[in-house]
Amino acid sequence: MPQRSATESPGSAGRWRRRSAEDGAATAVFDRLGSRVWTIAIAIVGDEERSKAIVVAALRRAALTTQESDASVLCRLRRQAIQAAEARVEVHGHSGSVPSAIASLPGPEREVIELVVLGRLSATAVAEAIGAPRPDVIRLIARGMRTLRAGLVGADGAPSSELRDAASLDSAG
Repeated sequence: MPQRSATESPGSAGRWRRRSAEDGAATAVFDRLGSRVWTIAIAIVGDEERSKAIVVAALRRAALTTQESDASVLCRLRRQAIQAAEARVEVHGHSGSVPSAIASLPGPEREVIELVVLGRLSATAVAEAIGAPRPDVIRLIARGMRTLRAGLVGADGAPSSELRDAASLDSAG
């Protein structure tokens, strides 16, 4: 809990209490979603400082809107990360890695793959969050995974370990 300084006026006590409550609620949301929001933000933005700002803003907003599902929080965070990445003048790619391969997917496939692979959401949660029928989401996941497999195979024709990990998350959801 933030400490109130001796120089703060009594009138600022209400603001201080609100800020403390918001920080506590944001901490609870982070405890639930922390690794998933970081994974999505850093994979898309590629810069830790910019990702931190996006994650903090998303968690604070999620803390204020208690009716928002985890899937909705991750979808909104993903959109904000994409906007931040597109706004960058200098692009830092991860050549040959899963994040750069995901970034090259067509829009709808990219969205569901990022939410399933990076956000570790189930197909049902993604369908609910984006407002699409579950069978359509499953088709997009399958198409996206096929595209990723085609682009991320090693010289021996075997999928990379990163791709195998992503595929195991896909089949679990």
